Amino acid sequence: MALFVQRELQLDYPLAGLSERLTAQGSGFLMQLPTVRTDQGVYLAALASANLGLDVSEFLFRSHPGPERCRLKRRDLFFFWRQSKGTLSLQSSTLHSIMFKKIDSTLSWSIKPVAPGHLRGRVMRSILLILVSGVVWAQNPLAEAVARNNEGTRLLDEGRYAESEALFRAALGGRYDDDLVRAKVAHNLGVLYRQQDRYRDAEKMFRVALQWQQKDLPSGSAEIAYSLNNLAQIYQIEGRNWEARNLLETSVESLQQFHPDDPSLPLIVGNLAGVHCLFGKFDEAEALLRAALVSYEKRHEAPGREYGITLNNLGRVLQAKNNLEEADQLYAQAARIFESLGAPSRPDLAATLSNAGVLYQSKNRLEEARQNELRALELLRPNGDEVLRANILKMLGNIVAEAGDAAGSLPYFEQSLSIQEQILGAEHPVTANLLLDYASAAMRAGNKSLSRKLHKRAVELRARINRQSLEDLTVSARSLSAAR
Repeated sequence: MALFVQRELQLDYPLAGLSERLTAQGSGFLMQLPTVRTDQGVYLAALASANLGLDVSEFLFRSHPGPERCRLKRRDLFFFWRQSKGTLSLQSSTLHSIMFKKIDSTLSWSIKPVAPGHLRGRVMRSILLILVSGVVWAQNPLAEAVARNNEGTRLLDEGRYAESEALFRAALGGRYDDDLVRAKVAHNLGVLYRQQDRYRDAEKMFRVALQWQQKDLPSGSAEIAYSLNNLAQIYQIEGRNWEARNLLETSVESLQQFHPDDPSLPLIVGNLAGVHCLFGKFDEAEALLRAALVSYEKRHEAPGREYGITLNNLGRVLQAKNNLEEADQLYAQAARIFESLGAPSRPDLAATLSNAGVLYQSKNRLEEARQNELRALELLRPNGDEVLRANILKMLGNIVAEAGDAAGSLPYFEQSLSIQEQILGAEHPVTANLLLDYASAAMRAGNKSLSRKLHKRAVELRARINRQSLEDLTVSARSLSAAR
């Protein structure tokens, strides 16, 4: 079980004290804003000054002091400022704040009504206008893209995938000059595809987001490290474990060097540990996961999803090392955390229950194992979580076959194989293991013809996978950057 990075987005310049400094220094302050780095930042600064009733015409008609990529036409910006002053009186008395909402690791922008006491000065109201004013949208393609992204995020949260996708794609195709905004929208579109088990599409969007970030951000930025992690998770699902390991190692090294106190570092370290397990490096994986747990515990916070997933993953490592008692305890602890988190953590709970079921099977507690897997299956969404569903069905097939009902196990294997091939393709490495288990159960059920057919497919698939060169299985962060 791996995690996508969940991290609140920050605006491109500091907001603290902006209202007071604008009031005290007027338009002269705007000309001293070296930290305004994007079109959005310039518009927000102009809008804030409009809200305070300042005359910023001198600033608007001077060359913008920021980087060259901020290519705003001065007359457009001045018109925007004039329109902003006019729209202030049209706003309702309800105050809002910008909230960067976490939706299953989505770095998503959305808007949340709050009480007036939650705002710091009038500048927060001004910032919102760029997002909610219909007049401004018509004059600012960037604000329109952000608004579409916001609405797409809301619809994604409601499970309205087709409508959400249309809005994200419209936001991605807008005529604005801000690669970092495009990167955020592409990321959100990638998360939508991942929730739909459309992993090739998700991979494409995560790669695009990463490449836009690599174009505009320093190589050591935390945002690039997060995107490397997120793309690595897709590679891991696709069975491209060498590539996943390379990207995760780069992500961890970057954060350790440039952002050693980053709150997402333990999460990505845990993901790297999961990949180490796939290469049989269980001691290294255990050390990384225990270090991640210590980092979480130092925060003195209530155990959350990330902590629960780390417990689950450590349980898997210890189970592989035959430390079954401690693994069982970790699974139970993780399950309690996920149960306390409610519906959003049901897939996490299902994965943990399934892992515990495998442990019970190894201890010959077959009925407990079967009940765990059945409960895990019931927790999954009717549509989605298909990779996990395929794995649970496979586990159920093995448990039922071991309990002496080989014929009764075959439908579980058949369903698992159908899902696996539909979502990940017939050439996935995990498919070979599934075919071998299916073949073994078919032989015990007396269906020798089916068993021989499945076994032959598994052997041929493994041979094809083993013939692939290391170069074919490897990608680096540098090669991703060069591919733009």
